[in-house]
Amino acid sequence: MPCLPGPVRLPACLWAVCLLPGCPGPGLQGPPPLPVQRFAEAQPAPARPDRERLLEAVPELRQRLKDWFAQGQAPGLAFGVVTPEGRLWSLGLGLAGLEDGEPVTGHTLFAIGSLTKTFTGLTALALRDRGLLDLDEPLERWVPELGRVLYPTRDSPRITLRHLVTHTSGLPRVGRLEYTDPARPPGEAELFAALDGQRLEAAPGTRTSYSNLGMAVAGVALARAGGKPLRELLREQVLEPLELGETTFDPEDRPDRSLARGYAPRDGTFEAQAPWAMGAAEGMGGLWSSLEDMTRFAAFQLRAWPPRDEPDPGPVARASVRESHLPAGPTRPDGQLFGVNWVTLSHPEQGWVVTHAGGTATHAAVVWLLPERGLGVVLLANAGGELPQRLTGLAQVLTALLLDRLPAPAADLGPDLTGALARVQALLADPDAATDAALEALLHPSFRKAIPDERLRKLLREVHDQAGACPEARPLRALGEHAAVIRLGCERGQIDLTLHLEADPPHRATGLGLGPVGSR
Repeated sequence: MPCLPGPVRLPACLWAVCLLPGCPGPGLQGPPPLPVQRFAEAQPAPARPDRERLLEAVPELRQRLKDWFAQGQAPGLAFGVVTPEGRLWSLGLGLAGLEDGEPVTGHTLFAIGSLTKTFTGLTALALRDRGLLDLDEPLERWVPELGRVLYPTRDSPRITLRHLVTHTSGLPRVGRLEYTDPARPPGEAELFAALDGQRLEAAPGTRTSYSNLGMAVAGVALARAGGKPLRELLREQVLEPLELGETTFDPEDRPDRSLARGYAPRDGTFEAQAPWAMGAAEGMGGLWSSLEDMTRFAAFQLRAWPPRDEPDPGPVARASVRESHLPAGPTRPDGQLFGVNWVTLSHPEQGWVVTHAGGTATHAAVVWLLPERGLGVVLLANAGGELPQRLTGLAQVLTALLLDRLPAPAADLGPDLTGALARVQALLADPDAATDAALEALLHPSFRKAIPDERLRKLLREVHDQAGACPEARPLRALGEHAAVIRLGCERGQIDLTLHLEADPPHRATGLGLGPVGSR
């Protein structure tokens, strides 16, 4: 019987409406509303790197770049230093094209290869934030063609967008997808034909394995969820708001821009080649960009850190950009980890690094970012082969030159951490001073409940017997306003101290770790 207006029919009509997907069933109320979000007292604006000090490195940077370029690695090279405020310094070397002798400038367009994935990932987060998709729902809702793959085990979870953007889907690196023929860009039919009967290399979420095929599928999923071609979504959500007017999937449509012709290394020379045509797979690696735009994009990434009270102008929320830099995949913490398409790693000298490289047969690109230091570098070149790896090595060398001009991170520990550090040093110098009163002043009651005093006294004695007193201290990195890793210089070697303090007074330690150098 059809539902009619009126008090008698109203409950039945409501029950019919609640049969729609997503409506609660009988007796189900749905999630309760969120409480009002509360905030601590206002925090000071973040400190930024001293630009004048960084500029002192320019002569050495220029010479290192010229020496590297003189080895004949590529016909042309563009380099830029980035801070959250934008490009600090840049240099173009060599030629955009060997045939016409046009020099490389900040506006020369280079194919950035897999760095495209970071733009695609940012677009995914923008659509997620608008409620148009969910990173964790089965992606077959948008790409039913994924039903053609073969899962390795019966308990394998279905592939999600999170699996794709963190390279944990189990899809192979390329599989049967062909995108290297400049004259035959793949369409969606060719892309999904590559999925037919494709056996996943691992159950989704159990292993990190870089997949171009996966990100090609992700680009199609975003287009379907957003209701527009990926290139339009990317332009609306990222390129136009960030004023990246030189970044494009179609460099031939920009006749006013210098184009870096691509070359493949051949026995000490360079052979001109047409660029790959990625077609429906372009979300994995089809963008071209300039140093001007890439340094602006890198500066936007750096501005997401640290979390703070300042207004957030977007176009993607700072919290979402930070999310893209942090390990985001449901996978084991071994080897290379991914945020949302960014590689996130711990460098032995430079600390936490967010990076990505791009490489085709004809071009190479690298972005190397140190979010905690507010510093990054961008490198673009018009040659392929092993150049992405070499550019990554060069990025590390050049970043080290810049870091020499900056103070160590968290060099000013603040009064709370400084006081706790002094107490730890006093106890290491004289473990017999670890009285109940001394431990009460240093440690939060919850710490003392979890770690008995006698156990801590034993550790202090063992460290003292091995290393002696530790009067020197050099902060290695901040772990927040009330936490840090500190390297202690002792009478017989060095040890690393990790301190976590409670946020509220009296700021006693909730975590304290002592271990060999580099263990934390």
